Amino acid sequence: MQQKPGLFLTLTSKLLKCQRQLLQISWQQFIRNDDVAATTGLPSILEVIRHHRSALFGHVARLQQDVPAHKALHCHVDLSLGRPLNDQWKHRPGRPRE
Repeated sequence: MQQKPGLFLTLTSKLLKCQRQLLQISWQQFIRNDDVAATTGLPSILEVIRHHRSALFGHVARLQQDVPAHKALHCHVDLSLGRPLNDQWKHRPGRPRE
């Protein structure tokens, strides 16, 4: 799965903001994010997401074979088809683009 850097930065900044609140550090104190993370000793948000993703995969893999979530593991998407031709794209109704 491809990571979205904007989402990762947003989650990281939110986590660090919460850690700063717990440590009662204001933005005026000019303490680096690395120092805040080292003080709390919490793992990065990316490590937490990887751990939970692996745990979820393990649970889904152990489900019975007739469960839809287990069947989804064996689905394959044919990416060789590429984008559809221009006439196959559906445009939203409303004001036309200029």
